[in-house]
Formats: sequence, structure tokens, C-alpha cells
Amino acid sequence: MDTSAKTISNTYRTTLKEKILNTATAYFYEKGIKSVKMDDIAGILSISKRTLYELYHNKEELLLACIKTRRERLANHLEDMVVHGANTMDVFIEILTNRMEEVDRIHPHFFAELDKYPSVMDYLEKTRKEQKKNSHAFFQKGVEEGYFRTDVNFDIVMDISNSCVEHVMKSELYNHFPLHEIHRTLTIVFVRGLCTEKGLKCIDKTLTR
Repeated sequence: MDTSAKTISNTYRTTLKEKILNTATAYFYEKGIKSVKMDDIAGILSISKRTLYELYHNKEELLLACIKTRRERLANHLEDMVVHGANTMDVFIEILTNRMEEVDRIHPHFFAELDKYPSVMDYLEKTRKEQKKNSHAFFQKGVEEGYFRTDVNFDIVMDISNSCVEHVMKSELYNHFPLHEIHRTLTIVFVRGLCTEKGLKCIDKTLTR
């Protein structure tokens, strides 16, 4: 295969993988993980099952790729905001807004079914530990910029909020209340408590949108 043909092949492969990830993510969110079959994804995109399985060997591998890609896209977007002068609260609000918009699109079963996929859970646990380290520096910067209070133990807040999220999943609270309402309530309880008057003005604008 000559160089130009290789380039075309690699470009097609990259474009196809992006289409697969976008489609699979949308369907996982809409229907939950269990309800989505690899055959469904191939059929929607009008590609052969063989082509799909050559790129992603099974549903767990595809699901992991979807989650990694979504997180990487958000991380790149936030980094770009910082490069262009965004402050801590700008970034914080962007994260909250992203989550609020996302939970409106996600079927509750999606979260309940994640623990059936070990590689996904391992990845999420690893990223949680990394985020906890990064959160300390982020919180301290917010304190210095005047958005977060100086008298709050951030470790305690993180541990309690994580326990609340786990309780929501284990108790299946999402079967009684919409996910967006649960997320908004947790935001009011935990995030507003971190903020100074300066920070509250920014957060409350987001919550009333």
C-alpha cells in the first residue's frame, strides 16, 4: 500500500471510530448499557459487525472507549479555557453545567449497570484518585481567587459527597427522583457551602438557568 492510500485508510479508520464512539455513547446514555447490543451499533451506522469487532472486540471495550473519550474531551476543553484566561469559578461552572446537561440525557440504568464491567470500574476508580489529587490544587486556587471559603476542610467535603453519590446509586434513589433533581440538590448542599459571597453569586446564576 502506498503512502497516500495508507493516509486515506488511517483517516477513514479515525473518522469511523469517532462515529462509532459518538453513536454508542448516545445509545448507552439513552437506553442504558445492557439494552444496547453491538449489532445495534453496527446496524445504525450501516457497517458490518466484522468491521465493528475489528475496532472494538466487545461491548465492554467499546463502553470504556466511550467513557475515556468523553472525559478526555471535557479535560481538553477545560484546559483550553484556562489557556484563554478562565478563572477557577469559570472552570467550576463549566463542569457543573456539563454535568447538569449530561444527567438530563442519561438513563438511570446506565450508572446502575457500570459495575458489571470490571475494566470500566478500574478506570473510573483510577481517575477518581487522580481527580482527588487535582481537586486540592483547584480548591486552593479558588480560595486564593476569593471564590471558596478558607475555613472548609475540603477532604471532609469530598469524602461526604462521594458517600452521598454512592448512596444514590446503591439505594436506587434515581427511581424516585429525576437525576437532574438529585444532582441539583447535591450541588446546592455541597457546592454552595464551599463558596464565599463572591462565589455564591456565580453559582446561583448557574442554578437558576
